[in-house]
Amino acid sequence: MNANFYRELRERIAGLAIGGSTLRNMTGVGGIKIARNFCSREETLKCVTRQKRFADGLNTLTQLLARELPPRKLPGGNRWGPARKILNIFLSDATYNIYLRKRYKLDQIEDALEVPLDSYVAKGLSTDAQSLPRPEILGSWRGVVHTTPDLNARYQAIASIIAKHRGYRCRSHLDLRYWRQKAAG
Repeated sequence: MNANFYRELRERIAGLAIGGSTLRNMTGVGGIKIARNFCSREETLKCVTRQKRFADGLNTLTQLLARELPPRKLPGGNRWGPARKILNIFLSDATYNIYLRKRYKLDQIEDALEVPLDSYVAKGLSTDAQSLPRPEILGSWRGVVHTTPDLNARYQAIASIIAKHRGYRCRSHLDLRYWRQKAAG
């Protein structure tokens, strides 16, 4: 496989992962194109696999993408939450792809991937948290644009517990559970 193949594959995965509904009302004009371009860069995948800790690479990428995203027209919110959601969706989808997984050694990060937060995932986590041996209360969800690093960490910690309790290999796989509920809804 040549470099063009991997570039085109990254672009395809980014295009499929980041659609209009992914960022609805979360960024200004051009946000989808910027997010797709950012994710399709080879450096994006290399950043998370060459760091000693996956979280460090993901935090770096989140900050960089948040700076590139145009601010939304609606008042309030931030760009950190949408940037993190975009990266979590893209990285999960890239990890599921056999060619990108092998080329960028994404198998090394799969267990550390985060579940992409949105209203459906927040609702699913909140519901599932009640069925844990020690029920957890997550509180009300205000939206992706109100997601902060601390709030994200809280949801990810609960997601890890739920994933283990429900028999999922890792928390990012919970998106499959909650997205399917959305589609069936």
